[in-house]
Amino acid sequence: MPYQVQEVEEIQASKPQFKYGICNSRFFDNFAKPQATKIFYGGAGSGKSLSIAQHFIMKLCSGDGQRRAVLRKTFPSMMVSTYLVLKDILEDWGIGYKENKTKHFFQVGKNRLYYLSLDNPEKIKGGEFKEIWLEESTEFTSNDYMQLQIRLSRDRNNENVVLYMSFNPIDVTNWCVKLLGQARNEDKDFLVMHSTYHDNVRFLSRSFIRKLEKLINEDYNFYRVYCLGEPGVLKNIIFTNYVEENPKNWPEFGESDLLVYGLDFGFNHPTALIQINFVDAVPYVQELYYKSKKTTEYLYIWMNENGVSHTAEIFADAARPDQIDYLCEDREINGVSYRGFNVLPGKKDVAAGIDSVKSRKLHISSTSPNVLKEIKSYKFKETKDGQILDEPVKFNDDAMDAIRYAIFSTDTVTGEAITLSRPDIKDYHTGPEEEEVENEIYQLNGCDTIPRFL
Repeated sequence: MPYQVQEVEEIQASKPQFKYGICNSRFFDNFAKPQATKIFYGGAGSGKSLSIAQHFIMKLCSGDGQRRAVLRKTFPSMMVSTYLVLKDILEDWGIGYKENKTKHFFQVGKNRLYYLSLDNPEKIKGGEFKEIWLEESTEFTSNDYMQLQIRLSRDRNNENVVLYMSFNPIDVTNWCVKLLGQARNEDKDFLVMHSTYHDNVRFLSRSFIRKLEKLINEDYNFYRVYCLGEPGVLKNIIFTNYVEENPKNWPEFGESDLLVYGLDFGFNHPTALIQINFVDAVPYVQELYYKSKKTTEYLYIWMNENGVSHTAEIFADAARPDQIDYLCEDREINGVSYRGFNVLPGKKDVAAGIDSVKSRKLHISSTSPNVLKEIKSYKFKETKDGQILDEPVKFNDDAMDAIRYAIFSTDTVTGEAITLSRPDIKDYHTGPEEEEVENEIYQLNGCDTIPRFL
């Protein structure tokens, strides 16, 4: 049976650390409005994606017998991003649900919430769904959108379907940004909500807010997009020397081919672990791990449990010697023995490292959504007066740093040995980002304290 409001309140009362229990009323007020297409765009950390995910989970539990769908452009990007958020909310709220991993849906009572990709618009048929969410809408094409609108309007039973869209307006030429002009002139059919971190500041760490606000001195275009949530212009892109490929089409990696990893540490921003296989000095890039709010111990266990080589060189951020040393040692954690890894400090010269990466053609797996997302907007700094600087913007660059460490620290042409050293550190302690207090947050009114199941 679907959960009722009283049951939800009882669940919350028994879970004092209810991670996703606070809903942002700024978004939920707009969810209730009548427009058939609802567009949520703006800056980083504004809460738009999480709020929509909460809404779809609430509707899953509403008992109205309807089907709903959450879409990403590709299924790999769905499985390492939106899917995990939906699953986290279900588990955090203590919702009893069934999951069909073959047909890709969660079920509560007779309600279903599908998690799908739209690599083929024909997958979505008219009359099937009550609500659909295009997460990261800029990943889709205008043709995807038009095909979807045609399919959703074809069936009389689908006349009241609601389409949600969410995105950062990183490129003024993108069809989603252009759609905003039409949407504002047709307010009976379209709802448009612009949001920034100010709309979600209660849930953000001080370090994240500082990082956003510092973009005004780093790169004004990124400041407009990620801090102000206004459309930007993509230019001064650093890497264009790559192709996105299905890894099924890659050559088989043999023992004579070189395997290395790149590792960029983070906490509030993601830790990125990237695998690179060199075949005839050509790098094949695969994203393995890209997570925030996880400790080095969590990463260490994950690497042991997910087949990361214990002998291949892992080139990491040299500024984090404590974490490097931690990953190298054999350890026993909760009664389980784990092996250490061959982690070395990567070469740090950013400009030379970028040149090293640019000198090769990167083959990037289509199952590496965060690498692909970062590389499309990885750019040189641009001042407010338009001056281009010879250094990259330090924002959304975790995978790019990891790739640079791996490639620049590996001489795949001459085979020349690289002299590296690891400091002798006896006691491990967390790095500066891991020492941040989780509850060091700004307070702002405007949020409900209980999720309302409609």
